[in-house]
Amino acid sequence: MTKKQMHQEINSKFYQMVESKFPQYIIDDNEGGGRVYLINMEEKNEEYGCHDSIEYHMSRHTVCAYNDVSEACFSHEKIMKYFLEKLVAEYDL
Repeated sequence: MTKKQMHQEINSKFYQMVESKFPQYIIDDNEGGGRVYLINMEEKNEEYGCHDSIEYHMSRHTVCAYNDVSEACFSHEKIMKYFLEKLVAEYDL
């Protein structure tokens, strides 16, 4: 399997996990640059008028939530990060 195929498989498995464990998140891949935003449609930050989101980088396989997200979003980020670490270790990237 080529590195490109490994990256594609990791991304696919990650999206499947997000869709099954976190159905409240929509996957927004309109930004480009290898970044995808996972937007929590249940949580809304009233101060900023926006929804909680987690940034996923498709080639580094990392997730990042900003400091002003809800505690639930931080918790989800930790779960996603742990899942990705285990998944990437399987592919030895």
